[in-house]
Amino acid sequence: AGRALSHVVSAHDTPQDWLRECLDSVLAQWCPAWELVCVDDASANPETRAVLADYAARDPRIRCLRNETNLGIARSVNRGIAAAAGTHIAFLDHDDVLAEGALYHVAAAIRAVAVGNESGTPADDGGRA
Repeated sequence: AGRALSHVVSAHDTPQDWLRECLDSVLAQWCPAWELVCVDDASANPETRAVLADYAARDPRIRCLRNETNLGIARSVNRGIAAAAGTHIAFLDHDDVLAEGALYHVAAAIRAVAVGNESGTPADDGGRA
């Protein structure tokens, strides 16, 4: 199956602990139909680049782009959107954390809307992701 949801994260000199916590929260999702497009907005801190490279090497669903100059969050996110392959796009700040099971609920809502059920509750699809 393809990637239903592309998460776009822009990072610029993000503290390593925050960035790892953010990326770990995506990797911990038990709904597998996602990709993560990280855009390093010309971080001067080599730790930011190293963390992003480490996570991209760990999982093929994670891709990293690097801006040669600082473009700011809006242009960086737009660059990530252009590179995204998912049918739906979501934004995740570099210091945010996804709750356990969050992507399951997003996928259920997407599926529910696609079949005409506007409530999008997981029960609407029999609890299947």
